Amino acid sequence: MCDKIIINCGAKEKMNSIERQNQTTKHKTKLKLCGKRVKKNDLLTILTLTGVFLGIVFGITLRYANPSDNAKMLIAFPGEILLRILKMLVIPFISVSIITGVAELIRNNNGRVGLHIIIYYISTTICAVLIGIAMAWAIKPGLQNATQAVGKNSVTTTKNLGYSALDTVLDLIRNLFPRNLIEAWFRLDVTTATFVTVEQKNVSQNATTKLVKTLTSTDGSNALGLITFCVMLGITLGRRKSTKTQVVSQFFNELFDLFMDVIISIMWFAPIGICSLIAGNLLQVDNMMYTLTTLGLYIVTTFVGAFIHLVSVLPLIYWVVTRKNPYKVYAGCLQAVLTMIGTTSSAATLPTTLRCAEENLGINKRFTRVMLPLGATINMDGTALLQGIVAITIAQMNGVTLTAGQVITICLTGSLASAGAAAIPGSGLVVALFVIQSVGLPAEGLGFFYAVDWMLERLRGIINILGDVIGVCVIAHLNREDTLPSETELLDVDRN
Repeated sequence: MCDKIIINCGAKEKMNSIERQNQTTKHKTKLKLCGKRVKKNDLLTILTLTGVFLGIVFGITLRYANPSDNAKMLIAFPGEILLRILKMLVIPFISVSIITGVAELIRNNNGRVGLHIIIYYISTTICAVLIGIAMAWAIKPGLQNATQAVGKNSVTTTKNLGYSALDTVLDLIRNLFPRNLIEAWFRLDVTTATFVTVEQKNVSQNATTKLVKTLTSTDGSNALGLITFCVMLGITLGRRKSTKTQVVSQFFNELFDLFMDVIISIMWFAPIGICSLIAGNLLQVDNMMYTLTTLGLYIVTTFVGAFIHLVSVLPLIYWVVTRKNPYKVYAGCLQAVLTMIGTTSSAATLPTTLRCAEENLGINKRFTRVMLPLGATINMDGTALLQGIVAITIAQMNGVTLTAGQVITICLTGSLASAGAAAIPGSGLVVALFVIQSVGLPAEGLGFFYAVDWMLERLRGIINILGDVIGVCVIAHLNREDTLPSETELLDVDRN
């Protein structure tokens, strides 16, 4: 009797392993389908580059024609529509992406391996955002001429003498848990401090001023609150194994695919919108040299940040854990890097990345077949690096002095929202739109970054895939004794 119970328990455990493996296979299939779809990106890349080129030519040429304000508005109108469409979709898209990504991460791994994966993903992503913020502060790509703000929608800030560091921390914690989830889409809580004149009852005494702090709701999406809800829901979906919960998970997966199709469809309109954005912004700029200098320093800032992350952060993590030469891992991934340069998509590069990790580096398939598909979806170090650089640069271009709370918000939203970025070209600046909205910065300046994004996108993709491979090497080393079900066990159960 006991033997039967033990056998049944073992069979049940193996069946659970098969279920986890099937979920992983479905996830990989979805990414492969995404890879097939992004094969059209060769044409899309050409059209985008054409849009960038025409936008620059039209913008510079039309400046000599001295167009009227109405003409400038009409030229920039298609770009305005593109930004409005992206703003409309970015919050639901990021929300669904985080829910599905977190649920998949929890579902496909046991506790120890899952914890190691989460720690690695979070730590490297936060490091990437912090490097981006630090490089933007050090190089200051947007501060060459702060009075030459891009476009007309520059932002001004006033100094709040009564606002303290404690208020910053408390506001961050409050916004992590919004009172109303629907309101969090377009409102966030902020502590305001004002000096109120208090009249004294005794007429012989002078009136005094009193500092009064109130919690108010202001315009802007509460990105932290939305991400908190999505992470909680994703964790819960990943833990529950009931049939009804699987239906809910399937609903979010299908919704994610629908949003992917919508985003890809919109990207075919992007060349026209990008041309309009660049031309319209060039017509608004008074100092062309400032614009060129800003773009040049933006490129330098991105390359320096990428160099630090690839040469220092990731190799240091690998060496500390394994005590081995990390640059041999990079050498083994050369084919994946070259594929990334051609496809500009982590999803499309996934088959090559798997082959490099398994054949060149000898990593067990039990780890590569789980971590690399997940990493191509939610581990976006290159995208996270972009968030810090773009947010600080736009703030500098518009003469905005960010508070400590806003910088922390950029770090947190940039880290978490990058996990929701699609593994397709053009998704990095879509996520950047979400991040800069969370701190109230204008989105119009993004048009300039599209002019060079086609080049920097490949650099960010290289960071993404090398971060994934370093991660799978680290996790495989930490859990080399145990963990995920072997292929032999799965085959034995299938035969029985």
